[in-house]
Amino acid sequence: MKYLLSIFTLLTLCFFSMELMAQVPDDGPPNPEPGKCYGKSQPLITENYKAQEDKIAIYDGPSSDKIETHKFTLITEEPKEVNGTMTEAKTEDFKMVINPHEVEDQSLIEYKTIKHFVKEEAIHAQWVEVLCEAQATEKVIIAVKEKLKAAGFFEGDIDGIQNLRFKNRLKSYQEANNLPIGNLNIETVKHLQVSF
Repeated sequence: MKYLLSIFTLLTLCFFSMELMAQVPDDGPPNPEPGKCYGKSQPLITENYKAQEDKIAIYDGPSSDKIETHKFTLITEEPKEVNGTMTEAKTEDFKMVINPHEVEDQSLIEYKTIKHFVKEEAIHAQWVEVLCEAQATEKVIIAVKEKLKAAGFFEGDIDGIQNLRFKNRLKSYQEANNLPIGNLNIETVKHLQVSF
C-alpha cells in the first residue's frame, strides 16, 4: 500500500509538472547571446492602404420597399505626406443596393466600378537587446534623462528613478526617432549617446 501511494504521488507530480510546462509559452528571443538581456518592444501598429476596384450597384432614387439600400463609406484617396505632415484619407459615401438582382426595373440602378482603398493594419513587436538590471544604474538613468531633456523630451527634476513619466518621455523619444518602443533598449541608449 505504501509503495502504491508513492507511485501515485510520483505520477501526480509528473502530471502537474507537465501541465505547468504546457502553460509556459516557448517564446523568447531568437539566438540570444550569453550575458545579454532582452525584452520585447511595444507592439507598433502600422497602417498600409491596399488599392482595389469593386463594381457596386448605386441607387439614388426615392425610398422603396423593393430596393434595399445601405450607405457605405469608402476610402477613395489614401493619406499622403505633404510638407512632412500626413493628410487624412479622403472618403466618399455611396448609397449601395444590397439586393440588385431582386430589383425588377434595372434602369433604376447604376453600376459603377469604384477604385478605393482598404486599410490594412499590421502589428509588429520584436525582441530587442535591453540594458540588464546591473547596467541600468542610477548614473545611467540620470544620463538618459539629461539627454532626453536636451532633446526637448523631458521636463522636471533629473534623478535616477525609472518612473511612469520617464517611461512615457522615453517612449515619445523612441517614436519620434523610429527606435524600438517601450523599454530601455540598447539601440535607444546608443542613439542618445549614453555610455553604460
